[in-house]
Amino acid sequence: MTAKSPQPQQQTLQLATLSATYNIILQISLRVVTFVANAVILRSISRDVFGVINVRLLLLYTTIQFLSREPFRRVSIGATKTHDWPLVVNLISLSIPLSLVFGTVLSLIWYYILERPDPQLVADYGTGVAAVFVSVVVELLAEPVYVWAQTQGFIKLKVAAEGLFLIVRTLITVAFVAQWPHRAVLVFAGAQLCASALYTAVYYVYFIGAQKQRFRHFMPDWFDSKQSSTIDRSLVGITASFLKNTALKQFLTEGERFVMTFFRVLTFAEQGVYDVVNNLGSLPARLVFAQIEDSGFVLFTQKIDRQRAPTDQTGTDLLESAVILRNFVRLMSLLGLIILTFGFNYSELALLMYGGRQLAAGDGGLATRLLQWHCVYVLFLAVNGMTECFTFAAMNSRQLDAFNKNMVNISVVFLVSSYLFTNWFGAQGFIMANCLNMAARIVISVRFINSYYGSTKIDAPLNGSIPHLWTNLSFVATFGVLFIIKPYLCCAADSSITQAIAYVILGLICLAI
Repeated sequence: MTAKSPQPQQQTLQLATLSATYNIILQISLRVVTFVANAVILRSISRDVFGVINVRLLLLYTTIQFLSREPFRRVSIGATKTHDWPLVVNLISLSIPLSLVFGTVLSLIWYYILERPDPQLVADYGTGVAAVFVSVVVELLAEPVYVWAQTQGFIKLKVAAEGLFLIVRTLITVAFVAQWPHRAVLVFAGAQLCASALYTAVYYVYFIGAQKQRFRHFMPDWFDSKQSSTIDRSLVGITASFLKNTALKQFLTEGERFVMTFFRVLTFAEQGVYDVVNNLGSLPARLVFAQIEDSGFVLFTQKIDRQRAPTDQTGTDLLESAVILRNFVRLMSLLGLIILTFGFNYSELALLMYGGRQLAAGDGGLATRLLQWHCVYVLFLAVNGMTECFTFAAMNSRQLDAFNKNMVNISVVFLVSSYLFTNWFGAQGFIMANCLNMAARIVISVRFINSYYGSTKIDAPLNGSIPHLWTNLSFVATFGVLFIIKPYLCCAADSSITQAIAYVILGLICLAI
């Protein structure tokens, strides 16, 4: 018995690893599909329509969905271990009436209180709002099956359902928006409803058809005579607590979009451009930085025990963790400098290839300026990602609580600065506020790192994490050369493809040097 006892734990770890792997693949795939789809759609519709769909309507969608679904998911998946399945299903079913409440209130706000787009520029706005509301309710019908699938280890099913949802929505939108660009919101509404219906159908067809589960297994029963109670009030209380946390998380996560939507600091066209640039600029963070950060976090957790004081841990592990941290921060700094140096100078060319001259040069070169500022932001993002990796691996529960309080304060400052900076500097004010936000988080993490090692014999753990002086000077020289030559070779109205290719070759030579 003793020899076999670790097997369930090992299976759980393998399942968690598999789930994380599939989730990473799913997130990367979703980013790539969205990236390609936006490039196609941008050439068919106006930036105003793009802004309404990708900012206004998708913010409504994620808000209703997140508030109605996330608290129940968090509680229900854990509750399957301690409660009978009928009680769990009854709890999950409460997400439907909650979605009707949230959906009704938010839809009325989106349609009657927020400024509506000009019908001449953006038709069918009301239909889009209604379709988003209904699509969330349709998807919530699959929640009992989703929770059952997660607890039974059907990891691939989630990837398949969410992948099909995005692919169907994207294909329908791309296929029909080119035919009816003036009815793009209506096309999006139809695509959203079709994708949501397919998402729900996939779960039920798989379990009822392939797994031979009875349909009744996933239906709530409020009049079950075999149960002493049809709902567990303690679970409802925990769900209510998670709802508060979810509301705060949604507000902080989508802070930029809420500021855009409720304060109208940007026009719909500017919102559309910002969304395109944000998706384009975040690719390095999603595809490269996240993988390095995950590896760093695993290494830190193997060397550091968060439950023990630094003085109680072995000197070898502490020294190795400091070396790992120093090397990772230097690596991320170099990657950030590469993206800043080359991304800043090649922003206009990238946008020209991605969305055409209308995107790259429209609105006085707004998209180009936004992407250039995003390259600056990526440098802050790179350094912060690794310093926070160490912070999260080393902090105990008390320190994490204090850190979370600081994060709330920083987020409030970010929202305020976003509003002020956009009024002062325009759309790039959002990215400036993000830089300020990341700089504050870096300061907090660096202070923790120095205090963590302060009680040990390791002095200045981050010493050497900044790239060498000559390396930095080479980046400065490269930036200057590319910046000076750019007007003569690239992106001017009369520039040829040959000149653009020559500019790219020059950049590759500089990168190699």
